[in-house]
Amino acid sequence: MLARAATSLRLRALDLGDRALGRADRLVPPRRLRGFTGDSDFLATGEELLVLMREHGGLEPSSRVLDVGCGIGRVSRMLAGVLDPAQGGAYVGFDPVAEAIAWCSERYPPHFRFVHADLRNAMYNPDGAVEPTAYRFPVDDGWATLVVATSVFTHLDAAETEHYLAEVRRALAPGAIAMLTFFLLDDDSRMSIAGGRATQAFGGADAVAHERATILQAVGAATVHEGRWRGGPGVSYQDLVVARAPG
Repeated sequence: MLARAATSLRLRALDLGDRALGRADRLVPPRRLRGFTGDSDFLATGEELLVLMREHGGLEPSSRVLDVGCGIGRVSRMLAGVLDPAQGGAYVGFDPVAEAIAWCSERYPPHFRFVHADLRNAMYNPDGAVEPTAYRFPVDDGWATLVVATSVFTHLDAAETEHYLAEVRRALAPGAIAMLTFFLLDDDSRMSIAGGRATQAFGGADAVAHERATILQAVGAATVHEGRWRGGPGVSYQDLVVARAPG
């Protein structure tokens, strides 16, 4: 308890220092909340994702973006200066962490909507009331022109993944794009793991890998950009699957 208290005080002191020096950003969460983004850097990863959304997701000011597992706003912060409600631009993000949703809801304009989904998740919400396999994403059929799910499927089991991918398909407008990240198991990644080149270990809900063939069968027409976790170059750390809805 003493160690946690000391850490909390240190993080709060650093946040106060940022504000005193004029370095505070209203959409950057306090350090005590940044753990919701895992081990990645909140700012650097957000900037990387913005590049990917523009290059692979067709991001425009008029885009309607569904952010699956939005956390503390790593994606939404990057979209705040992009999406234009006058052109139809809008954002919906949902997450099982109530504190993260409350923090974001207080800081974004009306065309950004954050939804608390009380989903049961071993890492982030173990006492959640809703099974992930029963959850309906909080948008109408065909609402989204871009669905983003980063570091989500890496914490879901096979049944949860199957349901979420079905919900992604339901949410996509005709011809719209889904950008989804995974740890994919295929011949290449298995060789990397066996040869000690892979930088990711798997076990429990902390890091879940899925069979590449199973995922591609579920998402339909898709392009895979293999991730840096395999021990080589990549556009992102995890494998990026870019899928386009029919139409």
